[in-house]
Amino acid sequence: MKSRMSILSPLRILLAGMMLAACVQQEAMEVPEEELPGDGGIVAEDVTERPGAGITITATADIPETRTHITMNDLGTSAGVYWSAGDKFSCLYIDENNENKFSRAVFTTEDDNVKSATFSTVNEVPDGKALYCSYPSGGLKTNSSAMIFGKNLPAEQTAVAGGVAEGLLFSTAYAANLNEDFTFHNIPCLIRFRISGSVAGSVTKITFMTSTQIAGDFIFTLGTDGIAVLDLDRHFSGAQPYDTITLTGTFVEGQDYYIAVLPVTVSGFDMVFSDASGNSTTKSSTKTMEFKRSKILDFGTIALGDSFEDAPVTSYAPIKYMESTRGTKPVVLAVVPDGFTAPEMGKFVRLAEAGIDALFDTEPYKTYKDYFRVWFLRVNSNESGASVLSDESPYGYITERDCYFKSRWEQTQYNRMACDATTLYGFVENNCPDILNDTHTIDEIPVLVIINDSRYGGICHFDSNRGRSYCMAPYSFNGGQLGWRYPSIEAAYPDQVTTEYVDVSDADIQAMGISLGDWTNTLVHEYGGHAFARLADEYWYENNTKTGGVYSGYTVPFGLNLTGDYTSIPWQHWLDRKATLVTSKPQYDRIGIYQGGQVAMSGRWRNERTSCMIDNRFYFSAWQRELIVKRILTLSGDIGTFDFDTFLTTDDPTDPLRDVAASPILGKAGGGEIHFVPMLPPPVFD
Repeated sequence: MKSRMSILSPLRILLAGMMLAACVQQEAMEVPEEELPGDGGIVAEDVTERPGAGITITATADIPETRTHITMNDLGTSAGVYWSAGDKFSCLYIDENNENKFSRAVFTTEDDNVKSATFSTVNEVPDGKALYCSYPSGGLKTNSSAMIFGKNLPAEQTAVAGGVAEGLLFSTAYAANLNEDFTFHNIPCLIRFRISGSVAGSVTKITFMTSTQIAGDFIFTLGTDGIAVLDLDRHFSGAQPYDTITLTGTFVEGQDYYIAVLPVTVSGFDMVFSDASGNSTTKSSTKTMEFKRSKILDFGTIALGDSFEDAPVTSYAPIKYMESTRGTKPVVLAVVPDGFTAPEMGKFVRLAEAGIDALFDTEPYKTYKDYFRVWFLRVNSNESGASVLSDESPYGYITERDCYFKSRWEQTQYNRMACDATTLYGFVENNCPDILNDTHTIDEIPVLVIINDSRYGGICHFDSNRGRSYCMAPYSFNGGQLGWRYPSIEAAYPDQVTTEYVDVSDADIQAMGISLGDWTNTLVHEYGGHAFARLADEYWYENNTKTGGVYSGYTVPFGLNLTGDYTSIPWQHWLDRKATLVTSKPQYDRIGIYQGGQVAMSGRWRNERTSCMIDNRFYFSAWQRELIVKRILTLSGDIGTFDFDTFLTTDDPTDPLRDVAASPILGKAGGGEIHFVPMLPPPVFD
């Protein structure tokens, strides 16, 4: 058969219509907090795929591309997706002359307000080529070698009464060749709601906030069923994920409105309703919900009442997130927010849950989780984010934000990252139930400050005389993917203090894996490694070939994971039993004596080549795990029960990056963007 040239004879394609099925009202109905509609669930309406001969048409350039709309049936039980005249979709196929390159054809319809439409193209489309199609036609990123595609779901959306703004109904289709009908499948989930109350007509903006990516750039693959499978762990270069969607426009009481979100599972969210003057009221949910592809999740009617302003929040009750069931007394952790306004307090709770979950998914915290009691102590700031300091002298504020604990750090440097420690410790002392009950002191409770700021950062502060500590963990890159690399050089002689170095080989890097993660990796390093366990950093700066100095003799021991004397190894008992240990768990073969740490390449020795204290992976070395367990038992009053052989029975040496992940450089394939960031400064002793 000849290739079809629609410049002479426009290609005719019958397209089966898309459909959005509505979800049954179940768990999601917590959101409005008022009485919910009691009319049961919303069921899907079947869509018929109608074959037809089509018509011969020619597309015109001045017809808008993105006018497809939804229409609810009279009973409000299902929504059909209807094509509008001028709608365009594009199809990609592997180029005949270059198998590593896509070619594209754009198809256009003049049919209007129908579920199935006839489309034509003026592009050449060879016979027998598989077609990967998407609607709307513009804005698609591709990588033909990895067979992945990228789209952007806008984080800024326009309110349309009874429908969805142009271009939001992203959909995909697959056809083995041009002779098939194309059935498109929607990607987003739609959140449907109405608002009531005398202030409803004054609403100009609705902000939907979660701690999970719900908008922005995303990557997907496309199988022969034509349904997009999202991969939110990877992004194309320059991509930006968003955990917030803003819906703007003029809102009418009782009308249906929709927010298009990515199909993900969220652990609660906030909806903030604002007027043009900035007054707002917030509706929140802490329930876990699944936003399903091509579904409508109905939140019902949300009653705003007669006033925008929420009742002023003067205090929050502590949230007990975890409870201790082991030990003489609980090991207490305190988590506080900074730079979260009152409407964003739900976001803080979700981030705190994610951060603490990451810590207790990491050994040995995972095995000893039952020793801990964790409090979320909430207080709101007047402004979002943290203050920005100038990078160089004269030091000063580039941007000063009214955040409660005065969190601040430089635009591109991190060594002066700090809070107001007096305010912070005073707040915890006045709000932590265990301190108020006189069972614990602030010196026993490390404080985690989660900061509502997208800049990269992280640091730990110690009082070296009393042992109290706090660390700072911002929500870097809005939860985007971060990467840390093992240093490129090492000391030339493993047993000698030296300024000579050798390059680290690519094979060694591959064997260790490149640590990829997000802001929670920084949190586990700063909070689990420094603030709680008092471990020193084990990395060194690549431009620093100096020998390391030993930490001073602080009243409170710090940095026991390192030694400055190669002839006196604190973890010698591990080395003495290494041969036996390896027979039971091969990962113990990683135990040894490695030079480098405390930001210096030489003069300090560590237990394993890499760990969380080097590149923020969710893995503590064998000697680090023992020190962490001893710290747990000390704070619980049970240190006298520590026995090394008993400890070994539950010790888990698995490194998720090297032993579990499918690839030690997960995320690099397919051109996905990773924010490779530097190691953060060592702890500060105040």
